[in-house]
Amino acid sequence: MVNAKTRPHGDHFNTIRPGMHKYIEWLGGPERLAQLQVLMDNAEQQLPACPFCGAPTVLRGRWMYASSGVQAECSQCHCGTQPLFQEKTVLNRYYSLEEQIERTVKAWSRREEATA
Repeated sequence: MVNAKTRPHGDHFNTIRPGMHKYIEWLGGPERLAQLQVLMDNAEQQLPACPFCGAPTVLRGRWMYASSGVQAECSQCHCGTQPLFQEKTVLNRYYSLEEQIERTVKAWSRREEATA
């Protein structure tokens, strides 16, 4: 396990600056942005190391037009999960960012058993 002080941190939507009102509004306001950043930081601690190079894994906040999403990515070789965005599912259901974070951690943490 990597020491929390030396562990790299992902982009937890921290590229959003105070003047970027549109993005802050899309996330639900400055308080919600702060909550999401704490949630992503805590969830990042649960991510196992990269299965290819062993480096720590980080969570990244991603944007696609007006939709925000989350992706797990290796801090060294940059392999990662497919970004999950807030989009309608087949059942016309939107996944919240909290659900996206949870689903991203589960997707990255899933490991297949090696067969001989």
